[in-house]
Parts: sequence; C-alpha cells; structure tokens
Amino acid sequence: MKEERKRLRLNQTDFAALAGVQISAQTNYENDKRQPDAKYLAAIAEAGADVGYITTGVRKGEEHTTPAAQLLRMKVLASLLADELHKRETGLSEVGFHELLDELWPEWSADATPEPAALRGRIAHALSARGVK
Repeated sequence: MKEERKRLRLNQTDFAALAGVQISAQTNYENDKRQPDAKYLAAIAEAGADVGYITTGVRKGEEHTTPAAQLLRMKVLASLLADELHKRETGLSEVGFHELLDELWPEWSADATPEPAALRGRIAHALSARGVK
C-alpha cells in the first residue's frame, strides 16, 4: 500500500483524504495492522492506485510472469506438444521432446496473451524443421 501511495507521489494525509479515511486508518493499513474495505480500495483505484498489485503483489499486465502462471504455461506447452507428437505417431525421444520444449518455451513464456492456436502452428513448424511428418 505504501509503495503505491509513494508511486502516486502522495503523502499519507493526502492519500487518506482521497480515500475518505483518517490518517490513523491509513497508517494501520500501511503497517498491516488493519485491512481496508472495498469502499477504500475503490476510492484509491479511482485515484490511480493499482489495487490488484496491492492485494496480490502482481502489477496489472505482469500476471503472466508469476511462477504459478509460468508453470501453467509450461504444462500447456508440454500438453500441446505431446498431443501433436501423438497425432503424428512419432517416435521422438524424451531428449528430442525436451529440446523442442526448450526451443518453444522462450516465445511462449514471454507472450502476455498467448493463443494455443498460434502455439500449435509454431509446434508444427518446429516439427517440420526437424523432418517430423
């Protein structure tokens, strides 16, 4: 909370006023002695505070970079790759599978809004480049 207040270049008194609370409440929120209510969060959001960041620790637009999100993406990538290999009835080794994951991962993990259809196309291209029909 304090980080967001400072990002907005407001002191505690001004931040408390725009949120409609006393300075003591603001201090308690910033020191984790009390939790703000929805009305307070709505007021500071209207003033430009990133309430998602305050409540989750993840800034808007960076959701895809959390460890849990990255793990989920890796599972999706591995599943799509395994499905494609199964459809093609390839005898690709485990090492080959992991090499493909390593090749595809950087692009997939960096994309803020990845589309599975686009990834399937990328998988098909990578397999064709390796001569897998």
